[in-house]
Amino acid sequence: MSKSAKLRPLSPEDVQRTIRSALDDAVNFMESELQPPRALADAYYQGRTQLPVTKGRSAVIVTSVRDGVRSVIPSIARIFTQTDTVAEFFSDNEEDEKLCSDATLFVNRVYDRYGGYSALIQASTDALKARIGVIKVWMEKKTVPVHSYKSIETSEPDDAEMAAVESSATGGADGGPDGGADGGPETGMGMTMEPPRNPMGRLTEKSPEAEVYTSTSSRDIWHLDPIPPEEFIVDPNAVDFTNFQVIAHRRNITIGAAVALGFDYEVLSGLASPDSTILIERDQRRDYVYDNVDNVASSDPTSRLVLLSEAYIWMDADGDGIPELRRIMCGGLNYEVLSDEPVNYLPFAIFKSELQPHVFHPISLAEDLIQDQDAQTAMLRSIIDNAAFVNSPRTEVNETQVNLDDVQNGEIGAIIRVRQMGQINELTTPSSAAFNLPVLQYLQEVSEKRTGITKLNQGLDPDALQSTAKVAAAAAVSASDARIEMMARNIGETGVKSLFFCILRVAMYELSKPQQVRTPEGYSTVNPKWWHDKISARVNVGLGSGRIDEKKMTLQSMLQLQLQTVQTLGPANPLCSWTNVRESLANILRLSGIHNTTAYFPYVPPEQVQALDAQQKQSSQAAQQQQVQQLQGQMALQKQQADAMTAMSQAEKQKSELKYQTDMQALRQKSGAEVQKLQAEIAALKAKSTIELTKTYLQDDRERLASELTFESNMAKIGVQEKEITAAAASAEASAEATKPSNGAMQ
Repeated sequence: MSKSAKLRPLSPEDVQRTIRSALDDAVNFMESELQPPRALADAYYQGRTQLPVTKGRSAVIVTSVRDGVRSVIPSIARIFTQTDTVAEFFSDNEEDEKLCSDATLFVNRVYDRYGGYSALIQASTDALKARIGVIKVWMEKKTVPVHSYKSIETSEPDDAEMAAVESSATGGADGGPDGGADGGPETGMGMTMEPPRNPMGRLTEKSPEAEVYTSTSSRDIWHLDPIPPEEFIVDPNAVDFTNFQVIAHRRNITIGAAVALGFDYEVLSGLASPDSTILIERDQRRDYVYDNVDNVASSDPTSRLVLLSEAYIWMDADGDGIPELRRIMCGGLNYEVLSDEPVNYLPFAIFKSELQPHVFHPISLAEDLIQDQDAQTAMLRSIIDNAAFVNSPRTEVNETQVNLDDVQNGEIGAIIRVRQMGQINELTTPSSAAFNLPVLQYLQEVSEKRTGITKLNQGLDPDALQSTAKVAAAAAVSASDARIEMMARNIGETGVKSLFFCILRVAMYELSKPQQVRTPEGYSTVNPKWWHDKISARVNVGLGSGRIDEKKMTLQSMLQLQLQTVQTLGPANPLCSWTNVRESLANILRLSGIHNTTAYFPYVPPEQVQALDAQQKQSSQAAQQQQVQQLQGQMALQKQQADAMTAMSQAEKQKSELKYQTDMQALRQKSGAEVQKLQAEIAALKAKSTIELTKTYLQDDRERLASELTFESNMAKIGVQEKEITAAAASAEASAEATKPSNGAMQ
């Protein structure tokens, strides 16, 4: 583009040419590249085959495609119904926590109330059979007439009639399925009511017996509509939702239905002509053709069919250099533009069971099984034909010698008339079952490896596990389940996530008032007007984390730890509260197939749990204080007893010491007296000896010597006696010291 060239806004003619060219390319791509393999897979799903049938031979068909698809669907249904919260929103920003919680609650309620399960199963079946499945999320603003009746005999309706009228006009006593947010005009999730001017409405019919009054109620009805594959088109260069030029929903609807969407009848009547391609593929899928529209349209012009295309295209319509997403409604086979407006989101959720890189329409499971169905059908037919030939062999006859009518009569015991014996011979056909059955078994094993659908995960065969260890059997089941769980994960990551974001965005841009949602804990009010879609979503199912019994065992083990924590730290501790325990119990019930968990474990508000915890803490503190007081009293009594024992010990010690001192004093006195006595005796003996010695000196020497000897002997004896007395005194004193009580013994 040259510098002098400038972008300009597109004129209506430019928009018309652009959208017509884009839709023509997408339709041509669909009809030439997508419709043939899709129609072939659908034909095989219905039990057909391209193999020719020979007259008189077996025409049996092995339904491998249908069996494969139907075997995967129950696993998907089980995986996505294990929890009431199929998917949840989360964000890395702390300020988005309330938004994610409210959005998760609201979107899951919409999914549950408006046929989310049915849409999920149909879209998953389309993904397995027709490459992709599509769910369109939109909200219908519908005006519903509400009739009330009044008898002619009464001038005013009775109270019961007025209550019935008011209940009908407000969508129920509680304001609709989920109740109103504030009891006013808003009646709940996606439902509003326009209060009539007259409570009875306007008079619309009258008979001699009664009058009919009609009022209107405006309701926002959610639609989670699975789109047939032939009605969804995308440009050939599309890779995913972020890289496409045009995506459109083309459908044949009646003019009346199009008028109800807000389009002009005169414009639509000039465009009335259905798309035959859509009708042909629809009839092939139905396996029957029944179309009575022409007969009805002859009497009701609004019943005529018109092709209505809802196209989403990236287009720079305002000339600012930035393409914006626009929603263009087109009517007729030439795609006449009926409306053109910018939008903020795509209302389509795309389900894929396979993730083929850089391809919008991956190869489906049904296409993988087409060749298996043909091969197994051909092999089974040959086995059946061979068995028929073995059981009923062909016959060789001489027609000139045998009555052919008798030969063709297959009755038991029938007579065959012949002119000559030996003119009838049976052509024996050898049995080939011994060779063909292993081939058929091999083909079945190849099909099982391709799809992951085996006898083990379809119901255990006792013969298959007679000599199989438990670990080996579990490994075989896990290996076969991995393929199915991979398909389920792909469906969850592509379809379920995009479905929940579609619901979120429709609520953001179509609902302008707060909505009230019923939860197990009561009623909660959310306001989608303040939401944004800069958050993430996760599919809240246990894909790849074990089977149901393993999950239940894990939850039960965790429940024991939670109960121990609550018992130890109280029900309102920051680590694990009663809410966590209740959630574990609820998940165990859901895995067991019981979803009404509030009937078994009612919701307890956090305030009540905190009050109960505070009450238990007060009771515990009072009990602890009482125990402390009791312990203090016991300790005081024990101290008094110990003090008394100490005083008694001290008294006994003093008494023992006094007795010891008295005994020692007496012993000393006794010992001193004995010593004095001995000393006196020694002194007397010395004196006597001295006198005698003196006398001896006066005698002659012999006598003197004898006396000296006698004196020395006596003195030696006296020395021995002194030593004995001294030793006795020391021994007595040592004995007294030994009998003296010690301090430890006294205590």
